[in-house]
Amino acid sequence: MGFQVQFSNQASTPMTQLSRNKKSSLPKIIADKEYDFVTKIPADSSDLVVFSAVKKLTSYVILVTEKSPKHFRGVLVNKMQSYCIDCLELLFKANLILVSDEITFSKRQDLQIEAISKLKLLGYMSLNAESIDCILQKQFKQISILLADSINLIAAWRKSDADKWKNKQGIQAEPTCKSTRLLYKKSFCNGCVLAMASLVLLTLIIT
Repeated sequence: MGFQVQFSNQASTPMTQLSRNKKSSLPKIIADKEYDFVTKIPADSSDLVVFSAVKKLTSYVILVTEKSPKHFRGVLVNKMQSYCIDCLELLFKANLILVSDEITFSKRQDLQIEAISKLKLLGYMSLNAESIDCILQKQFKQISILLADSINLIAAWRKSDADKWKNKQGIQAEPTCKSTRLLYKKSFCNGCVLAMASLVLLTLIIT
């Protein structure tokens, strides 16, 4: 009986330790302190929604990658952080451009496209980082969510600028059409007056 009791204790001890380790590790896997910290950062009321989204993404990427293993910080971590900061820089430059003609409109659109390309590169690098254990899977999921939100907002901003530019072009062309119609109408009326005057003069000559 003593042997049986001793055997059962030896067999059950590793299992109980493993189960305790799993239970103790579950909250750490589910919890994401970096994301909770980023969501608590107050947004600037003067910022556009797209700027707030990209700033939140940048803060989260920096917080997450600072805890990555040291041998990943040379290239992979620097690239991920650089793509976020470059995207913010491009958006700031685009926002400072006053759209007044075709050149400034095209330049602003190009900066917005380049910002989207930076975020897509960030998504590719994040996927590689997750596959080689540079970041955790839960962190990659959070980055993907913030990334998709940022790209959609930049695309919506770009479309809004394009619609405003089209409407502005239409408003500028409309007075020209009206003035042309008024000119044609005036010349037609003048022609009718001249025709009537010629007809009356011809009648007086005949009589």
